[in-house]
Amino acid sequence: MDLQALGREGLQTLIDVSELAAERSAPGLGEMLLTRVLDEIGYGIMLATASGELRFANHTALTECAATHTIRLHDGHLQARLPRDQDSFARALANACAGQRSVLRLSSEQAPMSVAVVPLGTPVESAGREPLALLLFGKRLSCEPLSVEFYAQVHRLTLTETTVLKGLCSGLRPAAVSKELGIAVSTVRSHIGSMRLKTGASSIGQLVRMVSALPPIVPTLNRLSWGGPSEEHTPKA
Repeated sequence: MDLQALGREGLQTLIDVSELAAERSAPGLGEMLLTRVLDEIGYGIMLATASGELRFANHTALTECAATHTIRLHDGHLQARLPRDQDSFARALANACAGQRSVLRLSSEQAPMSVAVVPLGTPVESAGREPLALLLFGKRLSCEPLSVEFYAQVHRLTLTETTVLKGLCSGLRPAAVSKELGIAVSTVRSHIGSMRLKTGASSIGQLVRMVSALPPIVPTLNRLSWGGPSEEHTPKA
């Protein structure tokens, strides 16, 4: 079951709700453009019914599910990866389809993931159509690696400065960065000083905040899909 097959019906719903029918002057153009737009968004997006039937998943959502194993697909339906999360996950989907919003923190063997589960449209907008829940995935990293790379290019940071910046953005202190890179702490601080001059940041904290405020950038897309009808599915290229 590939992304296109999963998303066809949910994608049509998104086109209707977003009032993008005008894009369909050429056959399939609106669907194609909207699919590309959603895949370029660096936040996971899924559409599901109250029973958990998956109607759409963008590229980032599939990637996140592969990385965190917090949500799995079983017989076309979404399930929490760990049994202890399933009741709250199912309840959030049902509540969203009834008009209520919620935020879940789903567990996994790697790292937990926060997911907002919200109604897609108002009851009036959903009249005559099966209600759907929109799942919005939280960011796992405060600073996305590609965002750091582009930030470094814009400010003409050196390769070593970029590596130091990545360490700082991952939460490491200068001493920990120096240990990881095998260089002196004084060298790390020199690189930080150089970065502050180039970027105009007044402190390490402001430098990291500037990077964390950047929009997440999705890597060059490899079309992912959950595999066949087995119980656990992993997105693949």
